[in-house]
Amino acid sequence: MTGPEPGPDAGTDPDPRPHPRPGPDLGPGSALDPDLASAEPDRRGRRPGRIVAYGVLALCLVALVVLALGRVWGTTLLDPRAVERDVAEQFEQRYAVDVEVDCPAEMEVEVGRDHRCDAETGARERLTVVITVTDDDPPAYTWDVD
Repeated sequence: MTGPEPGPDAGTDPDPRPHPRPGPDLGPGSALDPDLASAEPDRRGRRPGRIVAYGVLALCLVALVVLALGRVWGTTLLDPRAVERDVAEQFEQRYAVDVEVDCPAEMEVEVGRDHRCDAETGARERLTVVITVTDDDPPAYTWDVD
C-alpha cells in the first residue's frame, strides 16, 4: 500500500527561485531587536572586569610579600623594646636616676649609624639618648646622652 497520490500540482513550485530559509525573529520585542540590545546586561561583560580586578589584587599581594621579605632578609633591625629596657637599666646604674626611654620602631643595624631615642627622667627632665651601632654581627651598640 502506498500513501495518498500526489495531486496535479505536487512537486511543482510556481516560483522556481530558491526560497530563503526562515531566520531568527528580528521583530520588535525580540532578543535580537537593536532597540533592546542594551536593555539586558551582558553577563559576559562582567568577567573581564573581574579578571582585571583579581589581577591587580594579585599584583598588590605580590608587592606586599616582596616588601615584607625585603625587610626580613634585607635589613637587620635593633629591637626597640630591648634597647629601651637595657638603656634604662644602665642609665639608672650609671646616674642613679630612673629614666623612661622611647626609641624609634625601626633602627637599622649599620656600623657607625646613630639613632636618637627620647628619654625622660623621674624628675620630668627630657633627654636625648644617642644609640650608636658598633657591630652588625652580632648587633651591638653603645649609648650616650646628647
